[in-house]
Amino acid sequence: MVNSIFPMIDKYIDENEYKDDQLTGKQSIIYDLGNGEIKLEYYFAWIKDHPDTQLYYKKNMESSGIELRINGRYIEHMQFKEVWGNKVHPKQNGLLIWINLVSTIKNRLPSTRTTKSGLNKSDPKVSEIKKWLKDKVSNISQLEYTLLKEEKLICLLKSQIDDEFYKEYKVYESAKKYGRLLVESYKNNEQEMVMYFLCEDESKRNDLYKIEDYWDELYSEGHSIKKVYFIAKKHSKDATKRAKLINLKKVKNDSYNIDLMILDETKLCD
Repeated sequence: MVNSIFPMIDKYIDENEYKDDQLTGKQSIIYDLGNGEIKLEYYFAWIKDHPDTQLYYKKNMESSGIELRINGRYIEHMQFKEVWGNKVHPKQNGLLIWINLVSTIKNRLPSTRTTKSGLNKSDPKVSEIKKWLKDKVSNISQLEYTLLKEEKLICLLKSQIDDEFYKEYKVYESAKKYGRLLVESYKNNEQEMVMYFLCEDESKRNDLYKIEDYWDELYSEGHSIKKVYFIAKKHSKDATKRAKLINLKKVKNDSYNIDLMILDETKLCD
């Protein structure tokens, strides 16, 4: 594989999906593989099929696995079963765990075969990498569950939007997690933005603070925001009260406009 080729990412995954914070890209930690600290860069993601990278990365079972690099250089593609003992499930097509080990001190890094075409599996530092992965994700199916849950939420969000809306508005930013909420942004020909937020449970007061922060951030970037729809299975009294207070406020000369909606459970995903 050519060293300068990197995968195109469709979606980053929070490997601890029960947490509010989400992976938004490459993360890094300081870690000791057994002979001194190094920087360990990593991400969990789903590969995107792309013509620039299709020779090396495809959203299929063959490309699924763990990509290991040392100082950016591609070293090895490891199968999930080497760490977890699981065979690749078809639902894991394109699931990639990307790891880059960074250090200028050679003996802190795992040794490679003489051809540099893979890791020296007898090196204890390779076992330490696998241990770190198993400590982080006890079972690879956790990541699969995260994807399926998010796909369900995206489908649920889109099911709540009337077809007429799409005649005027087009997707500006595709659905993504924002804390425990899901958000998708749209714009019309006048570049006015409408955002939909979804909470599959009862809304909380803190959800409204998050929505207000999101609004303020986009407004500071120069976006013209027309309205926010916040959909939830039920809206708590605290959330309803907070929404009313926010709608009384102004951002410079513009008012907030947050509309609370109840999830219509009669609308099902295909």
